[in-house]
Amino acid sequence: MEVILKEDVKNLGKAGDVVRVSEGYARNFLFPSNKAIPATEKNIARIKEESIKKKQANEILKNKAEELAKRINGLEIVVAERVSQDGTLYGSVSQQEILKELNKMGYELDKTSIILKEHIKKIGIYEIEIKLHNDVRVRIKVKVVASDGKK
Repeated sequence: MEVILKEDVKNLGKAGDVVRVSEGYARNFLFPSNKAIPATEKNIARIKEESIKKKQANEILKNKAEELAKRINGLEIVVAERVSQDGTLYGSVSQQEILKELNKMGYELDKTSIILKEHIKKIGIYEIEIKLHNDVRVRIKVKVVASDGKK
């Protein structure tokens, strides 16, 4: 029996694939768990149409991300934090602080788009990667400076 997968199924295929499975597997597992639908001509046409719409929507999102990338690539933001005598922060600079500074500048991003390889715990200049889309990434500079103690 041929079915169209609605989502990725381990050791079988990815969403949108037309695969051949036994009738029992389809009836007892794939259909009840809503992981697949029968591979009729009507369903194949519908899946292809949905795939085209998803690609178009993804392309629009990618174009918007590329426009934003042009504006913020190489941007430098300043984060002021309380530090000890040796230049070590009392806490650390997280995605949240970086996001807050970017929001102040008018860039609306999601916290998960900011990629920190390690916690920032000292004053200095750090290069941070921002993932705007699966295919679009930019780098900005975060300058961590000592604050005057008032927050």
